[in-house]
Amino acid sequence: MRLVVKPDMLFRKRGKSGLVALNLDMAQVAEFVKQRLGKEVEMGGCKAPITTFIVEPFMPHFTFRLFLKGLDRL
Repeated sequence: MRLVVKPDMLFRKRGKSGLVALNLDMAQVAEFVKQRLGKEVEMGGCKAPITTFIVEPFMPHFTFRLFLKGLDRL
């Protein structure tokens, strides 16, 4: 099973800070957590160590975008 791992904190900034990993196996998740557990991070003026991670199944999804022009003519 492929997995996603991310800290259970620092919402909305985790991805840009390199704190989210996608499509990993369990050994890769363990290594990712080992490298970051206890690491002190600062976001939004708050500074704290990472103590808890969320691991969940990786579910790829696709984004479909539809751009409509001239709706007033329909």
